[in-house]
Amino acid sequence: MFLTWSQVFIASLNELLSKLGMFFLALFGALALFIVGLIIASAAGRIVQKLIKVTRIDDLLVKMGVGEILKHFGLEFTLSSVIGWLAKWFVIIAVLITVADGLGWTQITSFLEEVALYIPNVIIAVVILMIGLIAGQFVHRVI
Repeated sequence: MFLTWSQVFIASLNELLSKLGMFFLALFGALALFIVGLIIASAAGRIVQKLIKVTRIDDLLVKMGVGEILKHFGLEFTLSSVIGWLAKWFVIIAVLITVADGLGWTQITSFLEEVALYIPNVIIAVVILMIGLIAGQFVHRVI
């Protein structure tokens, strides 16, 4: 049985519309997941920040003079705010990995995985910076 041109065109158009519909459905689901993920990430960042504040590490750093040193360099942040911010972005990146993976964007997924694996190094660098500031303040007071 031979197909006419109009039948081939209609079959191709139906297939295209079906694929477009599936893509937009996946895109809508990914967008909904992203919005929910942003809300969760914001909450996670605040929770981590409050947990660190409860441990009074910020107060200890202020007593050791780290706050004065940071203000001297024009930086006004606390350890809890930095770690809370990093936790929020870690969750955002995890959500973006999930969204990109769901849409089949493998290159974006692998790039975001590399970024997510780099965040613990940033946290360690912040902790080392704080230790260095404390040690520097201690040596300054001794001398």
